[in-house]
Amino acid sequence: MYAAMRSPRFNRRKRNPAPVLIFAIIFLMVGCWILNATCSRDKEAVTPSEEYRRYVENVIPSISRSNDINRKRREILGNLASLMSDKERLEASLKSLVDECREVRDELFSVRPPEDLAMADASLKICADRRFRAMEKYRADLINVLFESMDTAVFVRNISEEMGDLIYADGDYQYFRIKVTDLLREKGVADVAVPDSRWTESMAEADPANIENFIRSMRGTEVHGVALGKISLDPQGRLTVEQGESVFYLPYTSELRVAVPVENQGNRPESGIPVVLTYYSSKDSSPRKLQRELGSLQPGETAEVVFEGIVPDGGGVRNVLEIMVGPVPWEQNTENNKKIIYYKIE
Repeated sequence: MYAAMRSPRFNRRKRNPAPVLIFAIIFLMVGCWILNATCSRDKEAVTPSEEYRRYVENVIPSISRSNDINRKRREILGNLASLMSDKERLEASLKSLVDECREVRDELFSVRPPEDLAMADASLKICADRRFRAMEKYRADLINVLFESMDTAVFVRNISEEMGDLIYADGDYQYFRIKVTDLLREKGVADVAVPDSRWTESMAEADPANIENFIRSMRGTEVHGVALGKISLDPQGRLTVEQGESVFYLPYTSELRVAVPVENQGNRPESGIPVVLTYYSSKDSSPRKLQRELGSLQPGETAEVVFEGIVPDGGGVRNVLEIMVGPVPWEQNTENNKKIIYYKIE
């Protein structure tokens, strides 16, 4: 009989699970992306009322900080008389206010407003920028008028303009506040409110007369005055009296040198002090002038001004020197500002 035959055996091929796993992973990723996108849309969907509320809550800290800066500014002005004894401390205090104003401005510039509040927000930003720039200039002008310069007119005018800028800034802020408050009311947002912010109380704060009176009161009782000291001639000569007048007789010289001491007899520094020497003679009455200027003199300080190249008329001719110093601004007594010297060349 036929030999028993074995039927062929076929091994069942196993499927590679990789495609299924890859498909599952892709499916999960797509699902997660859709879910995340949906959740993000729901999360980002903010009602207009909530948008206005968030905006106001974002700007309130900067507005409150601006009000605090103004409070510090008024405290400094209220204590200015005592602070003037320490110039560096006063300068540092004012600079700190300027730096804070810059920071407040930068904070508000970084806030993005709702579309409906774009104009109002622009007004708020203008207000912050005005306050910063006004304070920056105000600091320098106040220090200069209190400690550096004797000419208050320029700085009074500058400070008046800077106070005017602060008044305009208050107007910018009031526009912002009214517009935002009206919109919040219209949208039914009642749980936030825009605070007030006023740096000035009236237009009188920018009045130059009021500012000048304030500056003068801070500087105290001022005494301004310069005087001529004992004038010396080179070459020296002998002094005689002729017909009731003092006359110097000098040895022959082709040129005369005159040394003029100038003293600050006031209690304030002086600067840009003019010293003028005019000379002529009975032979030539046409006056010739020489002028010098002293850069600065502290109270009680004396400086010498020298005039050279003065050509006298000889032969016993009567020569005249007229020397005048100042007057400086607000000088009351000018009797010791001028001297006349008569001399002859032997």
